Amino acid sequence: MHDLNDFPAQALPDGLRHARHIEAALSGGLDSVVLLPLLARLSSAKRAGRSGCRHAGRLNIKLTAVHVHHGLQDEADGWLEFCRDYCGRLAVPLRWQKVDVVSDGLGIEAAARQARYCVFGETEADVLAAAHHADDQVETFMLAALRGGGLRALSAMPAVRPLNRRTLLWRPLLPYGRAELEVYAERHKLAF
Repeated sequence: MHDLNDFPAQALPDGLRHARHIEAALSGGLDSVVLLPLLARLSSAKRAGRSGCRHAGRLNIKLTAVHVHHGLQDEADGWLEFCRDYCGRLAVPLRWQKVDVVSDGLGIEAAARQARYCVFGETEADVLAAAHHADDQVETFMLAALRGGGLRALSAMPAVRPLNRRTLLWRPLLPYGRAELEVYAERHKLAF
């Protein structure tokens, strides 16, 4: 079991250590509401040198958030307002975009995902952080297995992969289960 309180100490994989701008995907749900303050803490964490000694200063990471307004549920406007308020309280700039979800032969969830990733791909950040967790990983694997997916499909979600030519997609919560996120949210009185 991993401890979310150790998040800054274990967060940035080697391939992301030179990131200067991280944008967090923020839906307003449990996962992303937990991720954003963890990233805020990371962006203000002191840098440890090779010797393990801490150097003064911050990691020098600009943190922003992005919310995609799908408009598929009656509560969608409220979710946007929640995200605006939450980002305001954390002093994290929020970029948001309303999208038209057109299924074009895809299921509505797949079409929404496609629209979301189009917005994500417009980021100016070096890294886009998504709040997928261990339970999402298991679900992705099981769905791929039920669909008869090949090796690529069965490999589920990597922790880091290219989003586009300039931005990496990072899933820092993959080591954690939903129950751990719930405990963290309750302990820190995070509404979602």
